[in-house]
Amino acid sequence: MQDKKNAMNEFSKMVLEALNESETNKTLKWVKPWRVIDCEFRNGLSGHKYTGLYNILACALTDFSDPRYLTFNQIKKANGKLIKGSKSTRLLAWRFGKIKQDDGTEKSIPFATSWCLFNVEQTEDLNLPEINNDVLNEDLKPNESVLDIYKALNVTFTHETSNGANYTPQTDSISLPNVQQYDNADRWANTALHELVHWTAKRVDRDCSSYHFDTESRAMEELVAELGAMYLCMNLKINGYMDEQNLAYIKSWRSAANGKNGDKYIYKACKLAEIASNYILETAGVQQLVEV
Repeated sequence: MQDKKNAMNEFSKMVLEALNESETNKTLKWVKPWRVIDCEFRNGLSGHKYTGLYNILACALTDFSDPRYLTFNQIKKANGKLIKGSKSTRLLAWRFGKIKQDDGTEKSIPFATSWCLFNVEQTEDLNLPEINNDVLNEDLKPNESVLDIYKALNVTFTHETSNGANYTPQTDSISLPNVQQYDNADRWANTALHELVHWTAKRVDRDCSSYHFDTESRAMEELVAELGAMYLCMNLKINGYMDEQNLAYIKSWRSAANGKNGDKYIYKACKLAEIASNYILETAGVQQLVEV
Protein backbone atom coordinates (compact mmCIF):
# COMPACT_ATOMS: atom_id res chain seq x y z
CA MET A 1 0.00 0.00 0.00
CA GLN A 2 1.48 3.33 -1.08
CA ASP A 3 0.96 6.42 1.04
CA LYS A 4 -1.15 9.18 -0.47
CA LYS A 5 1.85 11.46 -1.01
CA ASN A 6 3.65 9.04 -3.33
CA ALA A 7 0.64 7.49 -5.04
CA MET A 8 0.29 10.17 -7.72
CA ASN A 9 4.03 10.09 -8.48
CA GLU A 10 3.78 6.38 -9.18
CA PHE A 11 0.63 6.96 -11.21
CA SER A 12 2.41 9.64 -13.27
CA LYS A 13 5.18 7.18 -14.11
CA MET A 14 2.63 4.55 -15.13
CA VAL A 15 0.88 7.01 -17.46
CA LEU A 16 4.13 8.15 -19.09
CA GLU A 17 5.38 4.58 -19.55
CA ALA A 18 2.08 3.59 -21.16
CA LEU A 19 2.13 6.67 -23.40
CA ASN A 20 5.71 6.02 -24.50
CA GLU A 21 4.87 2.40 -25.32
CA SER A 22 1.83 3.55 -27.27
CA GLU A 23 3.97 5.80 -29.51
CA THR A 24 4.57 2.79 -31.75
CA ASN A 25 0.82 2.57 -32.40
CA LYS A 26 0.24 5.35 -34.93
CA THR A 27 -3.44 4.41 -35.35
CA LEU A 28 -4.32 5.05 -31.71
CA LYS A 29 -7.32 7.38 -31.84
CA TRP A 30 -9.88 8.49 -29.27
CA VAL A 31 -13.55 7.97 -30.13
CA LYS A 32 -16.63 8.66 -28.06
CA PRO A 33 -17.10 5.76 -25.63
CA TRP A 34 -20.89 6.00 -25.91
CA ARG A 35 -23.10 5.11 -28.86
CA VAL A 36 -24.31 8.18 -30.70
CA ILE A 37 -28.04 8.59 -31.28
CA ASP A 38 -29.62 10.05 -34.43
CA CYS A 39 -30.76 13.52 -33.41
CA GLU A 40 -29.83 15.89 -36.25
CA PHE A 41 -32.90 17.92 -37.22
CA ARG A 42 -33.40 17.56 -40.97
CA ASN A 43 -35.83 17.16 -43.83
CA GLY A 44 -37.04 13.57 -43.99
CA LEU A 45 -36.84 13.31 -47.79
CA SER A 46 -33.96 15.49 -48.92
CA GLY A 47 -31.83 14.97 -45.81
CA HIS A 48 -31.17 18.73 -45.65
CA LYS A 49 -30.00 19.58 -42.11
CA TYR A 50 -31.68 22.55 -40.48
CA THR A 51 -29.36 25.29 -39.29
CA GLY A 52 -29.76 28.58 -37.47
CA LEU A 53 -30.64 29.16 -33.83
CA TYR A 54 -34.33 29.80 -34.52
CA ASN A 55 -34.80 26.54 -36.46
CA ILE A 56 -32.81 24.41 -34.01
CA LEU A 57 -34.79 25.78 -31.05
CA ALA A 58 -38.10 25.39 -32.88
CA CYS A 59 -37.38 21.69 -33.40
CA ALA A 60 -35.80 21.11 -29.99
CA LEU A 61 -38.76 22.58 -28.10
CA THR A 62 -41.17 20.02 -29.56
CA ASP A 63 -41.86 16.71 -27.83
CA PHE A 64 -40.91 14.49 -30.77
CA SER A 65 -38.08 11.96 -30.61
CA ASP A 66 -37.77 11.65 -34.41
CA PRO A 67 -35.55 14.44 -35.81
CA ARG A 68 -37.10 14.41 -39.31
CA TYR A 69 -39.68 16.87 -40.66
CA LEU A 70 -41.69 17.07 -43.89
CA THR A 71 -44.00 19.54 -45.62
CA PHE A 72 -47.61 18.49 -46.20
CA ASN A 73 -46.88 17.85 -49.89
CA GLN A 74 -43.83 15.75 -49.03
CA ILE A 75 -45.94 13.60 -46.72
CA LYS A 76 -48.30 12.87 -49.61
CA LYS A 77 -45.33 12.22 -51.91
CA ALA A 78 -44.08 9.59 -49.46
CA ASN A 79 -47.54 7.92 -49.53
CA GLY A 80 -48.33 9.00 -46.00
CA LYS A 81 -51.07 10.99 -44.37
CA LEU A 82 -51.11 13.59 -41.63
CA ILE A 83 -52.68 12.64 -38.31
CA LYS A 84 -55.79 14.71 -37.75
CA GLY A 85 -55.28 17.70 -35.44
CA SER A 86 -51.50 17.84 -35.93
CA LYS A 87 -49.95 21.28 -35.52
CA SER A 88 -47.09 22.33 -37.73
CA THR A 89 -43.62 23.53 -36.73
CA ARG A 90 -42.70 26.77 -38.49
CA LEU A 91 -39.12 27.04 -39.73
CA LEU A 92 -37.31 29.83 -41.54
CA ALA A 93 -35.31 29.67 -44.76
CA TRP A 94 -33.24 32.44 -46.31
CA ARG A 95 -33.60 33.23 -49.99
CA PHE A 96 -31.99 35.83 -52.22
CA GLY A 97 -33.90 38.10 -54.54
CA LYS A 98 -32.70 40.72 -57.02
CA ILE A 99 -33.71 44.35 -57.24
CA LYS A 100 -32.83 46.79 -59.99
CA GLN A 101 -30.92 49.84 -58.82
CA ASP A 102 -31.09 53.38 -60.20
CA ASP A 103 -27.97 52.80 -62.29
CA GLY A 104 -29.60 49.80 -63.99
CA THR A 105 -27.56 47.13 -62.19
CA GLU A 106 -29.09 44.39 -60.11
CA LYS A 107 -28.43 43.86 -56.42
CA SER A 108 -29.04 40.65 -54.45
CA ILE A 109 -30.92 41.06 -51.18
CA PRO A 110 -31.67 38.33 -48.60
CA PHE A 111 -35.20 37.73 -47.36
CA ALA A 112 -36.69 35.15 -44.99
CA THR A 113 -39.48 32.78 -45.92
CA SER A 114 -41.29 30.51 -43.49
CA TRP A 115 -42.21 26.88 -43.99
CA CYS A 116 -44.77 24.82 -42.10
CA LEU A 117 -43.45 21.34 -41.47
CA PHE A 118 -44.69 18.28 -39.63
CA ASN A 119 -42.69 15.75 -37.68
CA VAL A 120 -42.59 12.16 -38.94
CA GLU A 121 -44.33 11.12 -35.71
CA GLN A 122 -47.35 13.20 -36.78
CA THR A 123 -47.89 11.00 -39.83
CA GLU A 124 -49.27 7.58 -40.67
CA ASP A 125 -48.38 5.05 -43.39
CA LEU A 126 -45.26 7.02 -44.28
CA ASN A 127 -42.95 5.26 -46.71
CA LEU A 128 -39.65 6.22 -45.01
CA PRO A 129 -36.90 4.04 -43.52
CA GLU A 130 -36.79 3.73 -39.76
CA ILE A 131 -33.99 5.66 -38.07
CA ASN A 132 -31.56 3.49 -36.16
CA ASN A 133 -31.57 4.50 -32.52
CA ASP A 134 -31.06 1.02 -31.19
CA VAL A 135 -28.17 2.17 -29.02
CA LEU A 136 -29.30 1.20 -25.56
CA ASN A 137 -28.03 -1.73 -23.52
CA GLU A 138 -30.89 -2.12 -21.07
CA ASP A 139 -28.89 -4.41 -18.77
CA LEU A 140 -26.43 -1.66 -17.75
CA LYS A 141 -26.86 0.33 -14.56
CA PRO A 142 -24.86 3.37 -13.33
CA ASN A 143 -22.00 2.72 -10.92
CA GLU A 144 -23.45 3.20 -7.43
CA SER A 145 -20.16 4.44 -5.95
CA VAL A 146 -20.02 7.25 -8.51
CA LEU A 147 -23.68 8.15 -7.94
CA ASP A 148 -23.04 8.23 -4.18
CA ILE A 149 -20.16 10.67 -4.71
CA TYR A 150 -22.34 12.89 -6.89
CA LYS A 151 -25.00 12.84 -4.17
CA ALA A 152 -22.52 13.53 -1.36
CA LEU A 153 -21.10 16.50 -3.27
CA ASN A 154 -24.61 17.74 -4.11
CA VAL A 155 -23.76 17.92 -7.82
CA THR A 156 -26.47 19.13 -10.19
CA PHE A 157 -26.53 16.78 -13.18
CA THR A 158 -28.68 15.19 -15.85
CA HIS A 159 -28.36 11.58 -16.93
CA GLU A 160 -30.26 10.95 -20.15
CA THR A 161 -29.94 9.63 -23.69
CA SER A 162 -27.85 12.21 -25.52
CA ASN A 163 -24.84 12.72 -27.78
CA GLY A 164 -22.59 14.58 -25.37
CA ALA A 165 -21.03 14.79 -21.92
CA ASN A 166 -20.08 18.17 -20.49
CA TYR A 167 -19.69 20.41 -17.48
CA THR A 168 -21.30 23.85 -17.87
CA PRO A 169 -19.66 26.48 -15.61
CA GLN A 170 -22.50 28.98 -16.10
CA THR A 171 -25.02 26.64 -14.47
CA ASP A 172 -22.46 24.65 -12.47
CA SER A 173 -24.05 21.47 -13.79
CA ILE A 174 -23.01 18.24 -15.53
CA SER A 175 -24.72 16.44 -18.43
CA LEU A 176 -24.03 12.73 -18.89
CA PRO A 177 -25.14 10.30 -21.60
CA ASN A 178 -27.36 7.42 -20.52
CA VAL A 179 -25.26 4.58 -19.09
CA GLN A 180 -27.18 2.26 -21.42
CA GLN A 181 -25.44 3.89 -24.41
CA TYR A 182 -22.12 2.38 -23.28
CA ASP A 183 -20.58 -1.03 -23.86
CA ASN A 184 -19.97 -1.35 -20.13
CA ALA A 185 -20.72 0.59 -16.96
CA ASP A 186 -17.03 1.24 -16.22
CA ARG A 187 -16.74 3.45 -19.31
CA TRP A 188 -19.75 5.42 -18.11
CA ALA A 189 -18.11 5.80 -14.68
CA ASN A 190 -14.93 7.14 -16.31
CA THR A 191 -16.98 9.74 -18.23
CA ALA A 192 -18.89 10.74 -15.08
CA LEU A 193 -15.65 11.16 -13.11
CA HIS A 194 -13.99 13.07 -15.97
CA GLU A 195 -16.79 15.66 -15.89
CA LEU A 196 -16.68 15.71 -12.08
CA VAL A 197 -13.01 16.72 -12.17
CA HIS A 198 -13.99 19.62 -14.46
CA TRP A 199 -16.60 20.50 -11.82
CA THR A 200 -13.87 20.91 -9.17
CA ALA A 201 -12.06 23.73 -11.02
CA LYS A 202 -13.58 26.67 -9.19
CA ARG A 203 -13.62 24.74 -5.91
CA VAL A 204 -9.87 24.16 -5.88
CA ASP A 205 -8.93 27.45 -7.60
CA ARG A 206 -7.84 25.83 -10.86
CA ASP A 207 -7.71 28.59 -13.48
CA CYS A 208 -9.82 27.70 -16.53
CA SER A 209 -10.51 31.26 -17.68
CA SER A 210 -8.68 30.67 -21.00
CA TYR A 211 -10.25 27.27 -21.70
CA HIS A 212 -12.24 28.41 -24.73
CA PHE A 213 -9.55 30.69 -26.17
CA ASP A 214 -6.16 29.05 -25.65
CA THR A 215 -5.21 25.61 -26.95
CA GLU A 216 -2.64 24.93 -24.24
CA SER A 217 -5.01 25.94 -21.42
CA ARG A 218 -7.73 23.72 -22.85
CA ALA A 219 -5.29 20.85 -23.30
CA MET A 220 -4.16 21.15 -19.69
CA GLU A 221 -7.71 21.13 -18.34
CA GLU A 222 -8.68 18.11 -20.45
CA LEU A 223 -5.55 16.26 -19.33
CA VAL A 224 -6.33 17.07 -15.71
CA ALA A 225 -9.89 15.78 -16.11
CA GLU A 226 -8.86 12.55 -17.82
CA LEU A 227 -5.97 11.81 -15.47
CA GLY A 228 -8.12 12.68 -12.48
CA ALA A 229 -10.84 10.31 -13.71
CA MET A 230 -8.31 7.51 -14.14
CA TYR A 231 -6.89 8.14 -10.67
CA LEU A 232 -10.39 8.14 -9.14
CA CYS A 233 -11.21 4.89 -10.93
CA MET A 234 -8.17 3.34 -9.27
CA ASN A 235 -9.30 4.56 -5.85
CA LEU A 236 -12.85 3.33 -6.39
CA LYS A 237 -11.61 0.02 -7.83
CA ILE A 238 -13.38 0.58 -11.13
CA ASN A 239 -11.92 -1.56 -13.92
CA GLY A 240 -10.44 -0.27 -17.14
CA TYR A 241 -8.88 2.88 -15.69
CA MET A 242 -6.09 2.87 -18.30
CA ASP A 243 -6.83 1.45 -21.73
CA GLU A 244 -6.33 2.56 -25.33
CA GLN A 245 -9.26 4.96 -25.12
CA ASN A 246 -7.74 6.83 -22.18
CA LEU A 247 -4.28 6.90 -23.72
CA ALA A 248 -5.55 8.08 -27.11
CA TYR A 249 -7.46 10.90 -25.42
CA ILE A 250 -4.42 11.95 -23.37
CA LYS A 251 -2.13 11.78 -26.42
CA SER A 252 -4.43 14.03 -28.44
CA TRP A 253 -4.25 16.81 -25.85
CA ARG A 254 -0.59 16.24 -25.05
CA SER A 255 0.24 16.77 -28.74
CA ALA A 256 -2.01 19.81 -28.97
CA ALA A 257 -0.18 21.44 -26.06
CA ASN A 258 3.54 20.88 -26.58
CA GLY A 259 5.16 17.73 -27.86
CA LYS A 260 8.74 18.41 -26.77
CA ASN A 261 7.89 19.09 -23.14
CA GLY A 262 5.22 16.42 -22.96
CA ASP A 263 6.62 14.64 -19.89
CA LYS A 264 6.75 17.81 -17.79
CA TYR A 265 3.29 18.68 -19.03
CA ILE A 266 1.94 15.31 -17.92
CA TYR A 267 3.53 15.66 -14.48
CA LYS A 268 1.96 19.10 -14.04
CA ALA A 269 -1.42 17.77 -15.13
CA CYS A 270 -1.06 14.85 -12.71
CA LYS A 271 -0.39 17.23 -9.84
CA LEU A 272 -3.51 19.26 -10.61
CA ALA A 273 -5.47 16.02 -11.06
CA GLU A 274 -4.30 14.88 -7.63
CA ILE A 275 -5.58 18.08 -6.01
CA ALA A 276 -8.95 17.69 -7.75
CA SER A 277 -9.21 13.98 -6.94
CA ASN A 278 -8.34 14.46 -3.27
CA TYR A 279 -10.96 17.21 -3.02
CA ILE A 280 -13.59 14.85 -4.45
CA LEU A 281 -12.66 11.89 -2.26
CA GLU A 282 -12.23 13.84 0.96
CA THR A 283 -15.32 16.05 0.54
CA ALA A 284 -17.43 13.03 -0.36
CA GLY A 285 -16.04 11.11 2.63
CA VAL A 286 -14.20 8.48 0.59
CA GLN A 287 -10.90 7.88 2.36
CA GLN A 288 -9.37 5.07 0.31
CA LEU A 289 -5.69 5.00 -0.67
CA VAL A 290 -4.40 3.93 -4.04
CA GLU A 291 -2.57 0.63 -4.36
CA VAL A 292 0.00 0.93 -7.13
